[in-house]
Amino acid sequence: MSRVIQNALSTTSLPPAYIQTVSTRDEISSLLSQDRYIDLVIPRGSNSLVKSIQNDSRIPVMGHADGLCAVYVDESAIEKKAINVVVDSKVGSHLKHFETDQISANAYFLTTRLDHLHCCV
Repeated sequence: MSRVIQNALSTTSLPPAYIQTVSTRDEISSLLSQDRYIDLVIPRGSNSLVKSIQNDSRIPVMGHADGLCAVYVDESAIEKKAINVVVDSKVGSHLKHFETDQISANAYFLTTRLDHLHCCV
């Protein structure tokens, strides 16, 4: 997500470095102590991670609630890309809470263009 936002910022007058990714607990602790410089934290992870960040910071946190993670394949989707997205959404992460719960697809796409999905999921 941060790379996408950084790429978008590179087309503006704002430096892409305004968006940073942290991954370790030490980096997170350091980040949360920077409330004079950071306007918003958007944690990605389990509910317990989000709640601990909300509790340990004076920085506004854009948290998330438990919910359904879904992928929809539209009839205009490119077959190879659709297969990659669907497979990656189910098996691409070693973290259970990032796995897709539901996959839906346009019926026309499934019946006319998606010959290979049954061998991939």
